[in-house]
Amino acid sequence: MNDGMVLVVNSKPGRTPGLLTYSDGDAELHSLIAEVWGDLDGTSVTERTFGKGRAFWGQSLRAALDKISVVPDFEFTARAADAPVNCIHRKAGDADIYFVASRRREVEALVCTFRVSRQPEFWDAVTGEISKVAVFENLDDRVRVPQRLDRAGSMFVIFRSSAPARHVQEIAKDGAMLVTTCPFPTGSRGLCHDVTNNFAISVWVKPDCEAVPSVRASLTEPLGTGPVDACPPTYVAYPLAAETLSGANHATCGFGAARDGVVMFEYSAGAPLAAVTAKVPLAGWTHVAVVYRDGAPTLYVDGKPVGDSAKSGKTIHPGLGESSGTPHYFLGQATEPQ
Repeated sequence: MNDGMVLVVNSKPGRTPGLLTYSDGDAELHSLIAEVWGDLDGTSVTERTFGKGRAFWGQSLRAALDKISVVPDFEFTARAADAPVNCIHRKAGDADIYFVASRRREVEALVCTFRVSRQPEFWDAVTGEISKVAVFENLDDRVRVPQRLDRAGSMFVIFRSSAPARHVQEIAKDGAMLVTTCPFPTGSRGLCHDVTNNFAISVWVKPDCEAVPSVRASLTEPLGTGPVDACPPTYVAYPLAAETLSGANHATCGFGAARDGVVMFEYSAGAPLAAVTAKVPLAGWTHVAVVYRDGAPTLYVDGKPVGDSAKSGKTIHPGLGESSGTPHYFLGQATEPQ
């Protein structure tokens, strides 16, 4: 540890797991605890050094990495604030291979930053096309690359050769920017704080599959009987926990759709609760609307009411535009919820 190891620790262990018959086990453990934790308490003292090493307690992993100047391996900004994009990275010989993929059926415009400093190449696994990227920007030991992903699209970004000394960072035509390495504006789109209890959300959907078993069961259960922990691939609009964003007694609404029904949720804290459910077939493109009147929701399918519920007593916000980073997404096609 004195040679430079960095540790992000949690609360101190109380005993050695296993080695029950090893009489000196706990003594050795307490010696290690004293060496690593020292005067750390996770509150007033959250960082200490030992030799060339450092230990952190009570700080996030990202905060600790920032302090030792370790930048993320992959970052992105997007034109859509809630773009659900994943990336994995591996090495093969001298090549760095990144696989960048979108989880929804929308065209995504991205500006990606990779922790390498070489010439980027796009490899398309569908067409087999390989092309050196013409527009990119070197940032010390990183590279920033504009990228476009088709609906539910993906692309391999390969780094295997040195970047030329001169390269293009943006392309414009008639004063309009076409391609640039400048990041998109970031930050939350913000909860609709000024819209509460009286609003409507509408969308056209074409689900690809039926609901998974636990969601299918919720379509026939009494309304608001408990959290629905399934439906992860079928959320059209997934709300975040409103109590975290707006305080106690607030909730956001969202809904999921499948070929065999629609579930509308309210989310305060813990997990989303099913507020209105409707077991109705959604064949082909179908219009779905959630309408709140004085905090009481009604669910409509193709303009006809299919379910409603009494008001929960909470202040309800539309949960649109707040799904950045959520693992939940919609299996099917949908227009942008309005």
